[in-house]
Amino acid sequence: MFVRWKKRKLRSWGYSYTAVLVESYRVNGKPRQKIIASIATIKDRDYGNSWERSRFWAVVGSSLNLLRDRLTGEDHEKIIDACAQRVPKLTDAEVQEAVVNHQKRRLLGYLLRSA
Repeated sequence: MFVRWKKRKLRSWGYSYTAVLVESYRVNGKPRQKIIASIATIKDRDYGNSWERSRFWAVVGSSLNLLRDRLTGEDHEKIIDACAQRVPKLTDAEVQEAVVNHQKRRLLGYLLRSA
């Protein structure tokens, strides 16, 4: 199994990238690929956004959790590494920033609704 990235053009601008778990096999000596699962998606404009990257990694975690019966520990690590090559994991400072920004957005939304 390996991760293949699917690139899709967005209507507005830019692209979205989806990590897809694929399994290779052969039929009559010819290579074929079977899609096992779509793991997570991120837009190219969100690579610098710590909140969107944290959301991406949360989706990766839940997707891999759903596939835990099909994956070995080695497969799990290979998938994480393949995703991390495209979407860097968050540092501790970025996690804190994402949490604070999310709380600010929720507070602002609450204040706007109650005004």
